[in-house]
Amino acid sequence: MSTRRSPAASTSRLVRTLRGVSAVLASFLAFLVVAVVLGAYFPAIPKAGVIGPVLGGRYPFHIALIALAAAVLAGLAWRAGLVRWGRTVTVITTLYTLGALTIGGIQFGPRRTPASTSPWARRSPNSVIRRRSPT
Repeated sequence: MSTRRSPAASTSRLVRTLRGVSAVLASFLAFLVVAVVLGAYFPAIPKAGVIGPVLGGRYPFHIALIALAAAVLAGLAWRAGLVRWGRTVTVITTLYTLGALTIGGIQFGPRRTPASTSPWARRSPNSVIRRRSPT
């Protein structure tokens, strides 16, 4: 038999502090990720539109890792008793993780370039590479 714990039972001061720190840190990271990903998708947003394309464009997988860290912290806060807040932040960070991974997938997906512009394209034996003469 297991003993049931009352939801109104007091928790230790350490657990409440860690729960609060986890929720605040998860919220901060979630805010950062939301600003970057929304700025990458909608560059017309003031301030976020400036930083979004830069960070979202160059480091989409780093943004996804930050979002996953926020989701883990939100999950810990959810598990520790902040049910509504933990669930909300977990859902938001999960959605924005998918958004950041979409940016990364678009960037690093297969390139669709014509064969003539590809550096590995096979040249015909009759083609001549002309170089500019120094003048």
